[in-house]
Amino acid sequence: MPHYGLIFAAATMLPVAGDTPEPLPIDAGRELYPADALAQGLEGEVPIKVQVSPTGELRCSAAPGGPLGPLKRASCALVAQRGYFPPRVERGVAVASDYAFVVRWNHKTDNSQFGGAIPVGRPLWVTYADYPAAASHQMMDGKVRVSFEINTFGRAENCAITRSNTTSVLADAVCPLILRRAAFLVALGPDGRPKRTAGWFNVAWRYCSNSNIKYCPKPDIGP
Repeated sequence: MPHYGLIFAAATMLPVAGDTPEPLPIDAGRELYPADALAQGLEGEVPIKVQVSPTGELRCSAAPGGPLGPLKRASCALVAQRGYFPPRVERGVAVASDYAFVVRWNHKTDNSQFGGAIPVGRPLWVTYADYPAAASHQMMDGKVRVSFEINTFGRAENCAITRSNTTSVLADAVCPLILRRAAFLVALGPDGRPKRTAGWFNVAWRYCSNSNIKYCPKPDIGP
């Protein structure tokens, strides 16, 4: 499994470069496109690195060159404007931090279910590895929808089950995962400042007997 360094500060979770860092994906849809990139029909993945000094000064960079120039500039602008990046604290002292992301630009991406917030690391929020062991004995399946608030630090709060056709064993497993793992670039109000919003998430739990879970169905079934 890829290694992700995680820090928790001011109720936020962010990917910090470790020994073998994997960038967390940020899914950017049509509503975030710069006009020139949209006119050219550009799509693709833009790896970026965000460096934060001990005093909180931010520097974002993407590899130069290539056909995705407008999206590279937009990627850094998006993360700088909407992300919350505190320096790491070690033994009570703030130290420089490096964060790694890959912004995945696609005209068809729809993040409307999150009220203007942009999901970070969505593929890791709920995985088949999270299928409850107590449910495997009876090979349980079922769908669950949860709703939650998204605060101005990009974290989920006040999660609740709003729809379920399965047992409590499967339904009750979802909210703790969302509260622990779901992270967002924040939604912005008319004044350009972070605002609270709300979102929802669908999970389809399906029992899988394959010993290699990478071949098991992904629980995140989208909108």
